[in-house]
Amino acid sequence: MPSALLIDLDGTLIDSEPCYKRTEVLTMNEFGVPITLEEMEEFTGVTFPVWLRALNERYGAEIQREAFMEVYRPRMENLVASEVQMFEDALAFIDRHRGVPAALVTSSMKWYVDSVLRRFPEIGDAVETIVCEADVQRGKPDPEPYLIACQRLKVAPMDAVVFEDAPNGVKSGVAAGCQVYGIDRHGLGHLHMATSVVRSLDSITLPSP
Repeated sequence: MPSALLIDLDGTLIDSEPCYKRTEVLTMNEFGVPITLEEMEEFTGVTFPVWLRALNERYGAEIQREAFMEVYRPRMENLVASEVQMFEDALAFIDRHRGVPAALVTSSMKWYVDSVLRRFPEIGDAVETIVCEADVQRGKPDPEPYLIACQRLKVAPMDAVVFEDAPNGVKSGVAAGCQVYGIDRHGLGHLHMATSVVRSLDSITLPSP
């Protein structure tokens, strides 16, 4: 058994990506940026300040974080409370590995993570620490988020296992020196850089001590 589990949130434990991608695109469009859902997929797993800056530069826009959040945040909080669901395999995965130190490692903002944990308190109960956008200077695909999680749990990266559904997250875990399971739920074949690739959390059998 590994010394620690480092678990991504969106797309790994909860089925939220369709909701927030749709809402990001809708909000950007309302600010005059004609981004498509397909284009937004490029930024899956990337922190909000990074992708907002990138899109401002790409489209010559000047959208400010506060103005965007004024529209986007209440929409997402409503969706988390009413539509977002845990994946069926997530709770069983958490239950199978109780007793192993765990961290939630996400590119999402703290208010969003708080909203998710209000909806699904069992996720918060299963982890010792949470690393989110507010905790890092360089988000995924940089290794910093996973290195911070290892430091907090007092484990060496080589003894930790990462669970990720997005290429940027997989790259982050690999760069940190962790073993990485890529959760390719839809068989897209886009997580080939992971140590192992599976279709669900039910497919994971962790090695014994």
